[in-house]
Amino acid sequence: MTDHEGRKQQPLTLTTAARVARGRYPSDLLAGSPGLLIAPQAGAYSSPRYAPELHPLDSEWYFSGSTSCALASLVSGVRTCLLGTPTVAAHLPSGAFTLVDSSLHLAQRFPAMMRNDIMISRVEDAEFDARYHSVLLDPPWYFPELVQWLQIALQNVTVGGRVILPLLGEATRPSAIEDRAQVLSLLSEFGEIEVRRDAVEYDIPLFEERALFAAGIQLSGPWRRADLAIAEVFKVPQRDRLGRPANERKMAATSWSTFLIGNQVVKLRDGVAERPGCGFVDQVDGVPQFTLDSVSRRDPRLASVDIWTSRNRVGRVGNFNRIRGALTTLADARTVTLAAGELTHQGFNPDELTNLLELLELSDND
Repeated sequence: MTDHEGRKQQPLTLTTAARVARGRYPSDLLAGSPGLLIAPQAGAYSSPRYAPELHPLDSEWYFSGSTSCALASLVSGVRTCLLGTPTVAAHLPSGAFTLVDSSLHLAQRFPAMMRNDIMISRVEDAEFDARYHSVLLDPPWYFPELVQWLQIALQNVTVGGRVILPLLGEATRPSAIEDRAQVLSLLSEFGEIEVRRDAVEYDIPLFEERALFAAGIQLSGPWRRADLAIAEVFKVPQRDRLGRPANERKMAATSWSTFLIGNQVVKLRDGVAERPGCGFVDQVDGVPQFTLDSVSRRDPRLASVDIWTSRNRVGRVGNFNRIRGALTTLADARTVTLAAGELTHQGFNPDELTNLLELLELSDND
């Protein structure tokens, strides 16, 4: 294949097409471009595995190794605050940074990281006692969280310091162009901005790998890219001046309980007692065999999801107290066999146990 000047071009694979699609999801890319010519790929990519596993509800898309190293170099040598960027922290020496992250699993995922460098907290709830020369943040790409994290970064950086964050691609969602403009507009009030094109790469977490596979897609490498915005800050707001976004309360509309079963992170919806007409564990309409083929918060099927695993397995729940008890037993037991015996003793019937273990991809060998 050659271009109009006779130069040889590399064949377009789905991975390379997705990388230049400015955030458009691979399955959406194929559906929206039926005439797209895609060359065969060498083989499926398997991203680094974390234990415990990453979960979509925690917005745990981690940077690739090369991006983590590059960002660590960008902030090295100055007092740095890292908001939700543990893979960057893993490349910095102890004492050089403060990492703010809500995950309770950081010590297991990053055993070399010193506890006194970490503040386990939601970024929105963190209390800072100093300003930093650099603040690097990787917020969820949804509003109002994105703007709220940026406000917090601006409130905790020094004059003359830098605020650094990835920018979602223009095709990530229908409002992405406007969302980028809002972020850049806020940054421009306080700093001079440089935008580095495609400077950020994300690994494919296990839950997204499973979602893509359920959609019939296997990629040969990481596909999610982002521009990097770097603001040289010339003024900072008072810590209480920017306030909270007016619609912050919507963020807490749904809360989830977390269970760790082996390395698998399982989330159960809170605040619901039962779903009439639903069995112990049922499939979600439009999600065959429990595996959701999407990771988007805009997916309308999520309204029916009551249980969601780090392998992108989802289900509906009839009685929430019973399923909560079953998940607690599974999390506490040394083996699935012991847990199944205990649950049988508690009155769970074989069909209920079979459905639950199928959703969780558990067997007697686990």
